[in-house]
Parts: sequence; structure tokens; C-alpha cells
Amino acid sequence: MDLAPPPAALLRMSGVPAAHVEEAWPRLAGMLGPVFSRPECTLNADDLRDACASGAADLIVGHDEEGRPACAAVVQVRDYAQTGRRTWILVTGGRRFADWPAVLGVIEQLARTAGAKTVEFEGRPGWQRIARDYDAKPSEGGIHYTKHLGRPN
Repeated sequence: MDLAPPPAALLRMSGVPAAHVEEAWPRLAGMLGPVFSRPECTLNADDLRDACASGAADLIVGHDEEGRPACAAVVQVRDYAQTGRRTWILVTGGRRFADWPAVLGVIEQLARTAGAKTVEFEGRPGWQRIARDYDAKPSEGGIHYTKHLGRPN
């Protein structure tokens, strides 16, 4: 499933269907793996893989000019009684960090389509250079980034 027109530096972003996560995960685990070794990370690679394989979360891949995976993200749409539907970016990884504003744009599009009011993630302070239109507040996991979504353009 293609999620959006290609960002300038990436040829294609696509979601990995739940039925193909087990097959795709080993090729993407190297990009996502460094996140799990950080002391502030409370996530487990096996749990995230299983969530994507069951459809409880989505695995999204950005491909470079040669069709090779250049970045990956696991996102999850969650419903909260008090604040409504929100999309969480659970983990990201890859190369070509400069492409991430476009990747965030695709995730925001996906979130809007799902009816989410926000896109949120926990990250390091360096993400402020990329997620410039996100509110950033200190949290236990580093910095909590939040973008309130308006209507699609």
C-alpha cells in the first residue's frame, strides 16, 4: 500500500502489510535496532514486530532511489477516553536523517486519515531540528514531541 506521493529525496514510502511483517522485519531490524539499546527505551523489538504482524501497529518503510529501505518506523493509532484518537510513532530508524521531515509528513497524513488529533513520539533533543512544528517538552523518555493535526490541506 503506497501512503503518499514520494518525498523529494525518497522514491517511495509504503506500509508493510501485517501478513508480510515477519518476512520484512529481518531486513529492517538493523535500522530499528539501535533504538532498543538506548537506556531510555522501554520498547522491545519482538513486541513491536508482533504488534505489526497482528495489525495492532503499522510498519512503514521509506525506500531510496534504488528501492532499498532507507528508513523505517512503527506507528500506532490509540484511542483515549479523555483526549480521543492519537497516533504514536513508537520507533524510527534508518539513514538519511535529512529525509525525516518528509517522512513525518507521510505519518501525519496517515494519522489524519485514521482520524487522529495528534502525532506524538518520545525522542532525543536532536529531533527538534527535524520536527520543528512539533511542541517539545521534557519527559521521562527524553523529549515528548506533539503535533496537533488540523484538517488535511
